[in-house]
Amino acid sequence: MDVTRETLFETSTEELWAALTDPERLAEWFATEAELELVEGGRVAFRWGNGEEKGAIVEEVDEERRFAFTWDD
Repeated sequence: MDVTRETLFETSTEELWAALTDPERLAEWFATEAELELVEGGRVAFRWGNGEEKGAIVEEVDEERRFAFTWDD
């Protein structure tokens, strides 16, 4: 199954890109801790305060245009 989500944000491209791809910024709104290799094939790790962890693989990076990843599970 493939799930695609498209959302429009009222902010600058630079600000949105940073919020989605900077590990420190991701940790502010998405997970307690984030690790991200921002290259195709790169590893992504998200950790939450309750002990939950999720991994992902970066599928596509088109700077300030597209960031796609696939969850490991």
